[in-house]
Amino acid sequence: MRDTGNVKSPDDLAGQVGVGRSDISRMLHLTLLPPDIVQAILAGNEPSGMSLTKLCKRVPERWDEQGRKWSTG
Repeated sequence: MRDTGNVKSPDDLAGQVGVGRSDISRMLHLTLLPPDIVQAILAGNEPSGMSLTKLCKRVPERWDEQGRKWSTG
């Protein structure tokens, strides 16, 4: 929704989908994950040391940094 211009801010998105702003903020962090990590999570093979709690606190911006953090290459 945000990329089409239908949503102007995280607050707008939270209101449209009926969740709190903090929940939206946590979910938006997950969009920063590289495809290989997303695929591993969906397959039930998430990297060692990864947890939703850790992902919601701080996700490195660069995919190569994420790979080093979670040992994906």
